[in-house]
Amino acid sequence: MRDQDLVPHAALALRLGLGVMFLAHGPWLKGVVYTLPGTAAFFASVGLPGPLAYVVFAAEAIGGLLLIAGVQVRLASLVLLPVLLGATWVHWPNGWLFTNEGGDRRAGAARRRGGRAPAAARPAAAGAGLRRRPMKAMLDGTWRTDLQPTPEWRAAAERARFTGWVSADGSSGFAAERGRYHLYVSYACPFAHRTLLARRLVGLEETISLSVLDPDWSGPDGWVFNDGPMATPDHVNGCATLPEVYRLANPGFTGKVTVPVLWDRARGTIVNNESAEIMRMLETEVGAVGGTGIDLYPEPLRAEIDRLNAFVGPRVNGGVYRAGFAATQEAYDAAVLDLFAALDVLEEQLSGRQCLAGERLTEADLRLFATLIRFDVAYYGALRCNLRRLVDYPNLWAYTQRLYHLPGVAETVRLDHVKRHYWDDHAMINRRIVPIGPSLDLGKLPPAAAA
Repeated sequence: MRDQDLVPHAALALRLGLGVMFLAHGPWLKGVVYTLPGTAAFFASVGLPGPLAYVVFAAEAIGGLLLIAGVQVRLASLVLLPVLLGATWVHWPNGWLFTNEGGDRRAGAARRRGGRAPAAARPAAAGAGLRRRPMKAMLDGTWRTDLQPTPEWRAAAERARFTGWVSADGSSGFAAERGRYHLYVSYACPFAHRTLLARRLVGLEETISLSVLDPDWSGPDGWVFNDGPMATPDHVNGCATLPEVYRLANPGFTGKVTVPVLWDRARGTIVNNESAEIMRMLETEVGAVGGTGIDLYPEPLRAEIDRLNAFVGPRVNGGVYRAGFAATQEAYDAAVLDLFAALDVLEEQLSGRQCLAGERLTEADLRLFATLIRFDVAYYGALRCNLRRLVDYPNLWAYTQRLYHLPGVAETVRLDHVKRHYWDDHAMINRRIVPIGPSLDLGKLPPAAAA
């Protein structure tokens, strides 16, 4: 084949490839995976009009179809180029909605695990579109209470992430060994709660030790240890605060100081501080050498578990924070409606089944449970997710009760910690936003009242 004969073939491949890409990014990703209301909520959360999501969706769909139908790339690009530029502007400086602490760890984690399906990332509680106020975080190893999250700081925080992976065979440099790892948690935090649930149900209490942080986060030191009734000392490093633990792992650390944290005694460092990844490590790697409990990530259900996580993670686990920490009324309205639309979907899914993936308890159930158990006592009031209570959803409420009464689950729930934390001084919450509920159905005048 002559060189000039390759040109039309290359052009065809480029045209079809671009067409498929834009159909996948528009109709599939925005319309099916995240749903248009969810995408609109994200646009609103970064200060853009929610309806713009529908315009972008239509442009990507039309442009993709034009390319596949044989229209010249140059013509289709008139439709697609503005979409590309707009998407780059929205996603890059503000951070995608479904990232964790400013960066999506899923690609890197998948590479470390040999290409296995990654867990959905934890949405940041103070991420894109939330109130831009000074925050508690670290800069070059120094703990600050007045830090402004500039683009430079976010870039440095991304580079300083803890992304280690414990492996059963030790090939990652962090071998799964009894007594080697320590977990720092708060019973108040739903993301730390995930790891507590995995540790208990996989049967790792004797394999991984635990230190508990005080739920009161409003003090100048943020997460702190003590020997009071709601916390423990740091049993491994003897630190007074969690920022000190981060500093031990990286003296020049820049980023947020979050729980949970998985600490390696042998190497004296943080392995990872992403809850979904720690949870998966406990289930599949540490559990393989030290577990005595159940398999929360069974091979036949992994694709379904990942699909459920991808839905529940951004729309429920992260949805309560997008609503509660919204910067504007528009962002709040979009986020809270999307949250309850997701709960409606889950209410229907749980009709006639015991667990999300069928009759078997899996990781997906624990990730949802950690949010549901906090809903009425914290999110409904403190974060204004008050269109309906969880007890107003018969299937979701019965499901939450079933999980709570499973052996070992109740001991991981500390609602007094939850209340203390969420009714603390959260300066990020915009108190001028009017809550959407509760929704009252006054109905007709009762006969007794009419009389």
